Amino acid sequence: MICCLHSGYAVRVEGRFLDRSRYAIHAVVTYPHSTSTEERARLAQEAQVDLLVAIAEQSHLGRKRGARFVYVAVEGDRELDDFFRMRAEGVPPELVA
Repeated sequence: MICCLHSGYAVRVEGRFLDRSRYAIHAVVTYPHSTSTEERARLAQEAQVDLLVAIAEQSHLGRKRGARFVYVAVEGDRELDDFFRMRAEGVPPELVA
């Protein structure tokens, strides 16, 4: 599991094997309840970079351990979730999340 804590948001990314060749990554970004819409919009790009770096690290780990297919689900960032979802059509979300 990879965790990044910053002032204004937190990123958590973890992966697990679904079977010998398929690896699922669950990535979550959260913001404190007190974060305003404007502040969240300002932090979103930085949080996306941290999410992508953590996802890449977790993907590398899965592939190093034998994964041939990597699936990603993202919570807290609809744009990135949509991006990865389009690449993983046909994989039930409950297997990834």
